[in-house]
Amino acid sequence: MDLYSDEILAFNISDHPTIEFVLKPLHEALEKIPEHHYLTYIHTNQGFQYQSSAWRKELKVHHVRQSMSRKANCLDNTQMESFFHIMKAETVRNHHYQDTKRSGNSYARLD
Repeated sequence: MDLYSDEILAFNISDHPTIEFVLKPLHEALEKIPEHHYLTYIHTNQGFQYQSSAWRKELKVHHVRQSMSRKANCLDNTQMESFFHIMKAETVRNHHYQDTKRSGNSYARLD
């Protein structure tokens, strides 16, 4: 999520968290970010995939700095937590989808 525009730059849905699961939307988001002279930060939780060498290497290559949530504290990522709450309340809890990819795609395309 771009904190300036509140735009979801990229997302991925999967039944299992993997390194590839997080690298795909990272690449998509980085393609949308224009070249500039100021620092870009990405905020994540403490999941193993965000601590992997492949993830850190990819951030380094693109000159992106990582910010990581403290354990059991969602307040430092309030904007994304709020988005997830709204998404779940408005779509996922009110509909039955055949798979998780359809639920994410349908919400990402809502205006």
